Amino acid sequence: MALLYASKSLDAVKEKLENFDQTVGVQILQTALRVPLKTIADNAGELHLPVSVLFLVMHRQLCMCQCCF
Repeated sequence: MALLYASKSLDAVKEKLENFDQTVGVQILQTALRVPLKTIADNAGELHLPVSVLFLVMHRQLCMCQCCF
């Protein structure tokens, strides 16, 4: 969860960037921070529904993209 919070905190950094390349770099970093928890949730399968549900709830709160929904 800490990685998700870290990825969300980068939104403030993105707003202050001066060029497109820097913005893309932050977006790449945000994606890299989110992947471990997504992998854990994917590997949990149906038997560990709370992990998947928790991930989806947090992801919807933290991510404004349409990558998973």
